[in-house]
Amino acid sequence: MKLFIVTSILVLNLVVFTSVSAFTENLLTKSEQVAITIARPRDPSRPNVFIETLLTAAVAEEGLQLVINYADFPFNQIKAEQLLLDGKMVDVAWMPATTQRLKSLRYVPVPLYQGLHGNRLLLIAKGTQDKFNHVSTTNHLTKLIGITPKPWSDYDILTKNGLVIHGDLNYPASLKAVSDGLGDYFPRSALTIQGDIAAYPNLSFEIEQNLVLKYPIYTMFFLSNKKSEVLETLLTGFEKLLKNGEYERLFLQFYQNRIINLNLTKRRYLYLDNPEASQEAIDQQPLYFIKGIGKKAD
Repeated sequence: MKLFIVTSILVLNLVVFTSVSAFTENLLTKSEQVAITIARPRDPSRPNVFIETLLTAAVAEEGLQLVINYADFPFNQIKAEQLLLDGKMVDVAWMPATTQRLKSLRYVPVPLYQGLHGNRLLLIAKGTQDKFNHVSTTNHLTKLIGITPKPWSDYDILTKNGLVIHGDLNYPASLKAVSDGLGDYFPRSALTIQGDIAAYPNLSFEIEQNLVLKYPIYTMFFLSNKKSEVLETLLTGFEKLLKNGEYERLFLQFYQNRIINLNLTKRRYLYLDNPEASQEAIDQQPLYFIKGIGKKAD
């Protein structure tokens, strides 16, 4: 009987010790994690791998593991900005830096895409390069017809700079319209234009050889004001990514093949205003640019 009691006590102690150890280990594991909620991708099969990789790498520089959760539904930038201001549903969003966002939200001052979404090359129908060889000013370009879907943010930028832009077509129809000669050009980001061509091999268009429409647009991570600990983790993590070259390595890994052969530094730049982004306000930020990619093209 005594032996049974002693054995039972030992077993009970072992169970308690094991449970406490597991509980402690679980606490330690959780303390080494940073959980954030971001917008749900519109296409669940196509998350923004570059963005998620950057976030994970920055947190890892602080010796922590990132846990990414998705909000219940997708939403646009305007909704994301409001949710961040309210401290609801989402913790981190990546959006173009505007004067208002820089004033009202916390952010990591790293231009995630190196400003290249503001470098717009022109998709044109094959065999129409001659239309553009004489273009050296935006005024020259107003003689031609551009195509950009009206809901896109660059539609307002292009039209407010005096360009003639038809916006009634969606993205696939816009590409086909250029291919069919119903419009003269479709401005596309330097990071996406080669993907357009690859995705629609049956359409007849090419990249215009000489021009870039350039306007300031720098995408940064913006954070909820209620997530100060996440902000500090990302700020210090990104500082390390910049110093050890990991950010540059990741950017080139994802995007070097997209901009190769575009001759960005040798093209003629037509500068446009972006009314939503004060260049003066952005210039005051300590932004980091990869040599030969970001500021080089400004």
